[in-house]
Amino acid sequence: MNTTLMFSTGVDETGTDPKFFAALDAEFGGFVIDLAANASNRKVENYFGPDHPAVSRRDCLALDWPTHGPCWLNPPYSEPELPCRRRRCKKKRCPLRGFHLEAYRPGCIDFVRKAAEQRLRGVTTVALLAARTDNEWFHTFCWSAEHHSWREGIEGRFLAGRLKFEGHANSAPFPSMLVIFRGVR
Repeated sequence: MNTTLMFSTGVDETGTDPKFFAALDAEFGGFVIDLAANASNRKVENYFGPDHPAVSRRDCLALDWPTHGPCWLNPPYSEPELPCRRRRCKKKRCPLRGFHLEAYRPGCIDFVRKAAEQRLRGVTTVALLAARTDNEWFHTFCWSAEHHSWREGIEGRFLAGRLKFEGHANSAPFPSMLVIFRGVR
């Protein structure tokens, strides 16, 4: 069975549905920043992203996030990827890509880890994530297997149905959830 389509769209730059985002923006009182966006899919004027005109605003994982309001996070859902080794790379994806990866490419776990860390600084982050409860990041940063509940300061909402991401004709091939990292005050 080919399960590839069941788990991924193969695209990490998909934007959140505008109507879905607008409802959350209203519920949380207005997001102050879009943490993992680009100029074409950002949902908030203030954003971090690889194409941001200010070089210092291109990597949200390297900076502290704002504490003066809720932050929006729709990170890449893929796994992190290590740089390739020139001429000796054995990664199956390299030939498909047509180029070698020169630097570490962060994945979902990196963004979830950062949201958990920033929560301790007082940052509230609302994250739209694939509902992959079997992944390491879910058990490390969101769910306490010991207590059979969400970790302290974390709220989770499993979304009914499949979301339709901006620019795609079909719904996502995976279920989604919101994870709210409530800032410690």
